[in-house]
Formats: sequence, structure tokens, C-alpha cells
Amino acid sequence: MGLSILRSGCLVLVMVLHAMPVVAADFSYDNLVIQARSGNTVPLLTWLERNSRQLNANMRADWLQVANWAGDDQQVVTVWEGFSPIVRNSIPARGALAAASSYRNLKLWQQSLAIWHEQLRLNPDLQDARAGWIMSLSDAGEKQQARQQAERFVQENGSYLSHQVLLYTIQGSGNGWDELFALTRLQDLHQDTDQSDIDTKLMQAMAAKLVSKPALQFGKQHTSDAAVLRHLELDQVAEMVRMAHTHSRGEQDKYWIADRALARYRQLLQSWQGLPDAGADIRRARIDRLGAYVARNRHKDAINEYENLQKQDPAMPTYAKRWAASAYLSNRQPDKAYRILHELFGTTPAFKLRPEDAQEFFFAALESDHLDEAGLIASDIMANTPYHRYDYGSPTPQPNDNWLSGQVLQGHYLQKVNRLDAAEQHNQKLSDSGPGNQGLRINLAETLLARGLPRAAERQLKIGEVLEPYSLILERQQAYVAQDLQEWGQFDLLVKDVVQRSPNEPATQQLARAHQVENLSEFRLTGSKGISSDNPISGSQDLNFNSALYGPRMYEHWRPFIGFDYAAGRFDEGKGSKRIQAIGAEYSTRDNWGELELSNHNAVSENKTGARFSYWHDFNDNWRVGTNIERLARDTPLRAIRSGVTSNQVGGYVRWYENERRQYQFSVAASDFSDDNQRINVAITGVERLYTRPYLFIDLLPTIGMSSNSQQDGAYYSPEQDLSIAPTLFIDHVLYRRYDQVWRQQLVLGAGYYWQEDFGGGLSTTAGYGQRYETNSVFDVGAMLLWNKQPYDGQREHDLSLVFDVNFKF
Repeated sequence: MGLSILRSGCLVLVMVLHAMPVVAADFSYDNLVIQARSGNTVPLLTWLERNSRQLNANMRADWLQVANWAGDDQQVVTVWEGFSPIVRNSIPARGALAAASSYRNLKLWQQSLAIWHEQLRLNPDLQDARAGWIMSLSDAGEKQQARQQAERFVQENGSYLSHQVLLYTIQGSGNGWDELFALTRLQDLHQDTDQSDIDTKLMQAMAAKLVSKPALQFGKQHTSDAAVLRHLELDQVAEMVRMAHTHSRGEQDKYWIADRALARYRQLLQSWQGLPDAGADIRRARIDRLGAYVARNRHKDAINEYENLQKQDPAMPTYAKRWAASAYLSNRQPDKAYRILHELFGTTPAFKLRPEDAQEFFFAALESDHLDEAGLIASDIMANTPYHRYDYGSPTPQPNDNWLSGQVLQGHYLQKVNRLDAAEQHNQKLSDSGPGNQGLRINLAETLLARGLPRAAERQLKIGEVLEPYSLILERQQAYVAQDLQEWGQFDLLVKDVVQRSPNEPATQQLARAHQVENLSEFRLTGSKGISSDNPISGSQDLNFNSALYGPRMYEHWRPFIGFDYAAGRFDEGKGSKRIQAIGAEYSTRDNWGELELSNHNAVSENKTGARFSYWHDFNDNWRVGTNIERLARDTPLRAIRSGVTSNQVGGYVRWYENERRQYQFSVAASDFSDDNQRINVAITGVERLYTRPYLFIDLLPTIGMSSNSQQDGAYYSPEQDLSIAPTLFIDHVLYRRYDQVWRQQLVLGAGYYWQEDFGGGLSTTAGYGQRYETNSVFDVGAMLLWNKQPYDGQREHDLSLVFDVNFKF
């Protein structure tokens, strides 16, 4: 640009090539000049070189100037340096300016600056020299001085040339907004002249600074190049995609903009189909459309389009891969998201990433079970991000959002790796230090809910509700808490509102799925099958199962159910069996749960009517009391039933629950047998978490049980008094986990003491191994091979059985 400016300036100075005496008869100097002016410079340059010793000052200036026109900068420098200082000083300014320009073109900045400076000293008003000097300063790296001198040039002169020079120095500084402003002023100064070059640069500058809509409008007025217009059209729609991803917009505005972008892409792609030179633009439109799909939560469409584009050409821009990773993660395909993000960001320290990139990478690692890497991302951000930041020019410290982002990620990491106690402490500290941050309250509530403390979670959400009552994230978490608290009306209303406002968001779809599952019918089955047993309670070849089929929730609180139980076993006196058919209803509301059941008991060729009432009440997150009253109790020993003995039972319990790491329960039950035996059972059970890792936990299950019977002469086992102390280790190891699909193995190991009145005590042992599989929040099945051995009437008896359970919602 600088060369063209100087040439235009030099053209303003009409080159006066003076007539000279005829040196050769065959050549006219004037004719050579005319040819040079028309672009044929070779004859004149050849003549000047042959007659170099006979030239006057003007001819020497002609030589320098015409060689500069011809682009032969090396010849200009050679000729200039061949003149003595005295000769140089006699050459007119136009020749010196040509030499300075050639030095500049050859990037010999200091020689160029020296000539410009000397010419300005001789003639301070020489605009071409001033322009060349300023642009050479910029070329030489003196950006700040060049910018200052250019602005001074504009203030003092205000000519078109001065504005061109200012634009040149701005382009060299990399400030796009200043360049755009300078181009706009340049255009305004000379609207009445041909300025196609300025128009093109202005259009390019607007496009470069993402001023897309004005750039498109300007382009339609000033260019007919179809390729350029397609590019500007894509820039304008891409701007809409960026707007749709702006976090400050409400969900409806965001979706409206994304829908407009998708509609526009559809129009453009249809209109460009079949154009032979539009292939690259069509591919770019399809790539950019991925962002609109993601903003609109059409993640499956984004994934399909991304995979189709990759089949055509695996090379994809970084931003497209980033959108694809977001779509995969939202569509519960974290392994694919992790691979993409690890490729993009795996070698970059997490604290140097943009917060949104670091968060996406973190959750992709977390949900694909790359837990160590997720932990490193969070810890790297925390270790390298200061608590405060300082705005340029201000001594006042400001909160650092990146620091907070690292702290929040750490809370999610602790919760994922089952360190719920540490997660609660961490999130509690964050919430207390940022009382005006609703998100921190929600994170704390999520952790409290995971610890089985829904009321504490509810209190945190109630505090956070004051800040932004209609927050979608808040309402989703409130819905989960309401579900846990059996606040069914509130649960229904919250889910309905969230689904209406953001039906396509993955978090909303997950909540809607939880609501759907909660209202499904449910089948429950628990049972055991004896493999080898010689104990007097279960007999041998025993089979027991209890089943119930619950209907969907009705009238907000009620669920009807039917049930069928069966038990059979062989004893010394023969085989015994029983069948129970039941019908009833379950009632649940906040803090209360109950079941009322009527049943038919078929045993020893008789049918008898039974009834059951079960109930519990929660005082708070920690204390619960419950009762169970049965006519024809289910846990009446089968051996007694075979002998025609039945029992009624009244029982109750008190449970204290601290969190998922500790709980204890005291229960007592009194049974009245039809043979006048009165039995009292008392038990204390508990859970103590001993060890926790991301895929493994170990619990100690302490159990103390006592019973007494008023009669011992019945056909069933009824010791006068007995005592069982049975601490047991329960080990749960996750073999595979992906969202709500979990496969685990479980191990039970126990050794204790059993004492019986009149027979003394002895060792009791338990061992078991099983596996459990659950998927899609609707199917859960488990089985365990269980072996135990303990004394009965002084004789150690064993029992090997298979216990199983199934839960299926449909």
C-alpha cells in the first residue's frame, strides 16, 4: 500500500523531463520519456545507463524515478549509491524520494529513513516524504512512533494521503477496530471519487471484526462477486449462531435465534446446491450449522451431521470439534466427547483454557470415568488461579471467576468419587463465602441430597430461591428434592414448568424421565432358594419368594398393589408350604408412608384372612419411627405353619440416620402364636462406612439380636432365650458404570457369636458373593450365593442358599 501511495504522490508532481542537446541523432529523449510514461521503461533506462556520464541533475532524477516505477529497486539503490554526495544533493526531490522508496521496498529501513528525514529537513511541507517516513517507521517496527506521527499528520494536514498513512500504521498494529474506524473515515472523506479499493478493504475489515450484517449489506452494494457474497452470508449467519450461545440470553431468546439461524442455513444450502464453485461454502455452512444445532439442543442432529462431514473429510476446524464434543456429552456419549476434547486440550494446562472449555473437558473426563484426569483438571485450575484479579489500571481487586470455576469443579469431583463428606464441607464453605451465588447453593443442595438429607437440601434451595426464583437449574434441583420428600404435587408442578420452558435441554429430559419412571407400574420380587441346609428354621430344599405388583401413582398419593408369596421346605416331619395372595394400597406424602393390606393365607389345606398395616414417620432427616402390625404374620416360621400354628405380630422401630456413612436402628417385635407361645424379638442394626474409593466402598454392618419364647415345646425352633452378635463386612465394587447403567459385585464376610439358653454359645460365620445389575432406572436385579453356619440347640448347622431380588418398572 505504501508504494502505491508514494507513486500516486509522485504522479501529482508532474515529472518534468527537460529537453537536452541531441547526443545521438537516432534517438529523441522526449520520445523515450513518452514511452516510459506509457509503461515502456526499458528504452529510457537503457539510454540513461549508456549515457550515465553525460546526465544532468534532472536526468539522474528521471533514472531513479523510472527505475522505481519499473519495480527494479536494486537498480535504483545501485544508481543512488553510485552518485557522490555532491551529486546526490543536486538531484531533485523526486529522485531522492524514489531512492528512499526502493530502500524501503528492499527492507533497508535505516537507509530509507535517512533519506526521508533529509528530504523533510530540506522541505518540511513535502507530503510524499512525510508519508514515506511514517510508513517506513511502521515497517521498521517503530509502531508507536509511527502511529503518533500519523495521527499528527492527520491533525495538521487532513488530506486523503494523511488518512491513508494513518490506516497503514493501524494495519501494522493489529488493532482491527481502529482499522475499521480509519477506513470508515477514509471512505467518508472521498465519497465522490472512485474508491473501490477502500470499499473492498472496508468490507473485509467489517467481516474480520465480525460486524457481519453491515458487511453483508455493504457487500451487496459494492461487489457482484458471488463467492464474496456467499462468504459474507455465512459470516452473518455465523454471527447468529454466536449470539445463540451467549449465556446472558434467556432460553426463549436463545432458541428463537438458533431457529432463525437453522432456517437461514436451510435456505442457503438449498440455493447453493449444484453451483460448481460453492463446494467449500456448502461445507462451511454445514460445519457452522453444528453450532446452531447445539444451541437448539438438537444434539442428535449435530452428531449425525458431524459424523457425515467427517466421512467426507476428517479435517475439521477446532470450533466444530468443540461443538461435536458438547453434543456427544449432552447425548450421554462421554467417551467420544472425551476423545475429542483430549485431542484439543490434552496438552494444554487446564488453568490456561477458557473456563467453558475447561468445564466441558472436566465433565467429559468425569462422566467417561477418567476420574484421575478430571481431578487433575480441577486441581490444576485451583493451584494456578489466584483468588483475585485486577482490571487494567485499577488497584482494586476483583473476584476471579476462573478461581471459582476450579472450586466448583472440585466439588463435583469429590461427589463423583464418593467422598460425599468432603464434597459437603467443600460446597458448604463455598456457599458460605458466596451467599449471593445461587449456583453454589444448588451445588450444596445436590450434595446434601446425595447424602440422603433432602430437608437440608430443601433449606439451601429455599435460601437460593430468593436470588432468582425462576432459575431453571434451581427448579430442577427442587424437583428432585420434592421427589425424595414425597411432595408429589410439588414434584409434578415443577417438572411441568421446567419441561414447558426448556423441553430440549438434556437436564430437563433427564428430569422428565425421572418423573416418568416415578409414575410407572412396579414389580418387586425377593426370594431365596436353599441349596444345602440342615438348620431347623428353613429346612432343606427350601424356596421362598415375596412378590408385589404396584400400579402407577393415583390421586397424587396412592398406589394400589397386589401380591403373591410362596414358601416351601422339607423338615423331618415332612414337607410344608404356604401361599399368600394380597391386595392393598400404598399411601405416601411428606414425612409419612403407609401400606394397608388384606391377604388370603393358604396352608395345610386351609384359607385364612390376614391383614397388615405398616407405617413410618420422619421427624427430620435424622429420625424416623415406624410400626408394623400383622394378623397372620409373614415371618411366622414355615415349620410352625406346617404344624397348624399361626402368629400375629406387633412391632416398631426407631431409626437414626446421620448420613450415608452411619446409621443405626433399634427394633422390637412381639409375636403371639396360636399355640400360646409369646415371642419377643429385639435387634440393633447399623451401618458404618469404613472405606471409600471411586469404585469401591466397605461397610461394617454391626448387628445384635435377642429373642425370647414363652414355650419351647412347639414343632418349630423357639429357644427360651438367645443372643446373636454378628458384625459383618459388606464390600461393594463397581465393575462398570455409565450413568444409570451399573454392574457391580458384592461380597459379605461375617464372624460373630451366637448364644442359646441351656446350650451355651459358639461361633457363627457368614460369607457370600453376588452381583447386581441395574439399567435405565427401571430394571434392577441381584443375586448372591450366601453361606452361613451357627449353632442350633448346641449343634453347628450350615445353610447354603441363593438369595435374589428383582425390581422392574414399566
